[in-house]
Amino acid sequence: KMYAGDRQSFYLTLPTEDLIYSSRNYEVGDTYASHSDFDVMVGVGVKGYPFGETTGFGQGRVFNGALQYDLFKEPTKMPSKKPTIMPSIMPTKLPTMSPFVSHSSSPSKEHSSLPSKSDTSAPTAPPTTESVRTFNVDGRLLTTFEGGNGSHGSMFDVRALNDLVIRSIEFHTDFIDKVTPVTVWTKKGSYIGFEKDESAWRKIASEYVLGQGLGHGTLIYESFKPVSLKASDTQAFYVTMPTKNLMYSNSDIKTGELYFRNLDMETYVGVGVSDLFGETFDDRIFNGIV
Repeated sequence: KMYAGDRQSFYLTLPTEDLIYSSRNYEVGDTYASHSDFDVMVGVGVKGYPFGETTGFGQGRVFNGALQYDLFKEPTKMPSKKPTIMPSIMPTKLPTMSPFVSHSSSPSKEHSSLPSKSDTSAPTAPPTTESVRTFNVDGRLLTTFEGGNGSHGSMFDVRALNDLVIRSIEFHTDFIDKVTPVTVWTKKGSYIGFEKDESAWRKIASEYVLGQGLGHGTLIYESFKPVSLKASDTQAFYVTMPTKNLMYSNSDIKTGELYFRNLDMETYVGVGVSDLFGETFDDRIFNGIV
C-alpha cells in the first residue's frame, strides 16, 4: 500500500540470466514513465542471484513489464462526533402540510426534452467493474483499458519526444474470441480539423483480428506499416471497426490536452468516432497500447 508522495522499490530476480530489460541513455533515478497516478524511474540490472553486481554493469536499465494496481481511499478512523443520546425534539404527530405534487401512478414514457448525448444508442457491453489498472513501463505506451464507452472508432494524437518507430497498435474491444475486421489510418500532424476528411489520411493497416475482450489489448500487427517519427513530431491515428464494439473512456481532461507520457512519447485526449469518418464525440481516451 502506498500513499501520495511515497517511493517504493521492487526487485524481480531469476536464478538464471533470462530476465529481460532494456538499456537506455538515462541516469538511474530519472523518471522513465509518468502517469496521473504514479511515476516509474530508471533502475538497474543485477548480475548474480539473488543479489549481485550492479555497479558498472546495470546502470540505466528499464524494467520490462507491467504493474497492476488499484486506487483506494482510507476510511476515517472514527466518526467526527458521537451520536446524540436522544432526539432534541419529539417528532410531530402529523405532517405539517401535504406534499406539493403526488407521485405518478406509473413512470412517464416521455423522454426528457434535452437528453444527454451518448456515443451509442445502447451500451455495447457493460463497463468494466474491476478497479485494477495496468501500467506498462517498457518500450510501449499504454493509455488505459478502463472502457466505459465506445463506438465505431477512436482518433488521437501522439507526439514523439525521441526518434522512434511505431510498429503496432493494440486496441480495446468487447469482442472476445470473435474475429472482426479493424482498420488503422494515420496522418502527419494533429487530427483536429481533419476528423471527416478521409483524403487527409493514409491507411496503414487493415486486417481481421481475434478480439481479446474487455480489459485486454487486441493486437494489430500483421498488416501494420511502421510509422517513423522524429523527435517533436506529432502524428494522428484513427482506429476503426465496422461495428460499435471499439471501447474507449470518457475523460475529465479536454480533447487535445496531454493525457499520458513516458520518456519517448506523449499521447493526447482524442475523440470517439461514429461510422467511418462520421460524427465525433469530444473528451474520449483511446484505450490501448502504442
